[in-house]
Amino acid sequence: MRAHIMLGVMILDPCELNVAIAALTNHFYMTLSREDFICLSIFLRELSKSMIGTTVFEELCDKRA
Repeated sequence: MRAHIMLGVMILDPCELNVAIAALTNHFYMTLSREDFICLSIFLRELSKSMIGTTVFEELCDKRA
């Protein structure tokens, strides 16, 4: 069974998701100023860390119940 991630109405396998992320990164790099690109990068990194942390804590709390 292949893993899929739902993105809007498109279902992407891991390889397609990697290509989409690379394309978005390239688009942002080419269209944003250096400062805006760095700011967006920091924001997305922090958002990602927060989302992962929320998932981990949710799983830990579910195991205690």
